[in-house]
Amino acid sequence: MMETKKILLVEDDLNLGIVTKDLLEMEGFSVVHCKDGESGKKAFQKSKFHLALIDIMLPMMDGFSLAEYIRRENK
Repeated sequence: MMETKKILLVEDDLNLGIVTKDLLEMEGFSVVHCKDGESGKKAFQKSKFHLALIDIMLPMMDGFSLAEYIRRENK
Protein backbone atom coordinates (compact mmCIF):
# COMPACT_ATOMS: atom_id res chain seq x y z
CA MET A 1 0.00 0.00 0.00
CA MET A 2 1.29 3.46 -0.91
CA GLU A 3 1.90 6.04 1.80
CA THR A 4 -0.56 8.95 1.82
CA LYS A 5 1.28 12.16 0.98
CA LYS A 6 0.88 14.80 3.65
CA ILE A 7 0.55 18.51 2.76
CA LEU A 8 0.87 21.55 4.99
CA LEU A 9 -1.50 24.22 3.65
CA VAL A 10 -1.07 27.69 5.17
CA GLU A 11 -3.83 30.00 3.88
CA ASP A 12 -5.61 32.75 5.82
CA ASP A 13 -8.49 33.13 3.34
CA LEU A 14 -10.98 30.73 4.91
CA ASN A 15 -12.97 29.97 1.74
CA LEU A 16 -9.88 29.42 -0.42
CA GLY A 17 -8.33 27.25 2.30
CA ILE A 18 -11.42 25.06 2.60
CA VAL A 19 -11.80 24.62 -1.16
CA THR A 20 -8.10 23.86 -1.63
CA LYS A 21 -8.07 21.40 1.28
CA ASP A 22 -11.20 19.62 -0.01
CA LEU A 23 -9.83 19.32 -3.56
CA LEU A 24 -6.49 17.98 -2.36
CA GLU A 25 -8.20 15.46 -0.08
CA MET A 26 -10.41 14.30 -2.99
CA GLU A 27 -7.14 13.56 -4.83
CA GLY A 28 -5.99 11.37 -1.94
CA PHE A 29 -3.72 13.74 -0.02
CA SER A 30 -3.77 14.25 3.74
CA VAL A 31 -3.97 18.01 4.40
CA VAL A 32 -3.32 20.08 7.52
CA HIS A 33 -4.77 23.57 7.04
CA CYS A 34 -3.38 26.43 9.13
CA LYS A 35 -4.74 29.97 9.00
CA ASP A 36 -1.62 31.95 9.96
CA GLY A 37 2.15 31.67 9.77
CA GLU A 38 2.67 30.92 13.47
CA SER A 39 0.24 27.99 13.49
CA GLY A 40 1.85 26.76 10.25
CA LYS A 41 5.25 26.83 11.97
CA LYS A 42 3.87 24.90 14.97
CA ALA A 43 2.26 22.29 12.70
CA PHE A 44 5.56 21.88 10.83
CA GLN A 45 7.40 21.36 14.14
CA LYS A 46 4.93 18.66 15.25
CA SER A 47 4.69 16.60 12.06
CA LYS A 48 6.46 15.63 8.85
CA PHE A 49 5.09 16.86 5.51
CA HIS A 50 5.87 15.98 1.91
CA LEU A 51 4.90 19.44 0.65
CA ALA A 52 4.09 22.88 2.03
CA LEU A 53 1.72 25.24 0.19
CA ILE A 54 2.14 28.67 1.78
CA ASP A 55 0.34 31.94 1.10
CA ILE A 56 2.64 34.98 1.06
CA MET A 57 0.55 37.50 3.00
CA LEU A 58 -0.31 35.83 6.30
CA PRO A 59 -1.05 37.13 9.79
CA MET A 60 1.53 36.65 12.57
CA MET A 61 4.33 35.45 10.23
CA ASP A 62 4.49 36.07 6.48
CA GLY A 63 4.85 33.22 4.01
CA PHE A 64 8.43 34.11 3.04
CA SER A 65 9.57 33.94 6.68
CA LEU A 66 7.76 30.64 7.21
CA ALA A 67 9.28 29.15 4.04
CA GLU A 68 12.77 30.29 5.10
CA TYR A 69 12.25 28.72 8.54
CA ILE A 70 11.09 25.42 6.98
CA ARG A 71 14.07 25.36 4.59
CA ARG A 72 16.51 25.97 7.46
CA GLU A 73 14.99 23.15 9.50
CA ASN A 74 14.47 20.63 6.69
CA LYS A 75 16.13 21.03 3.30
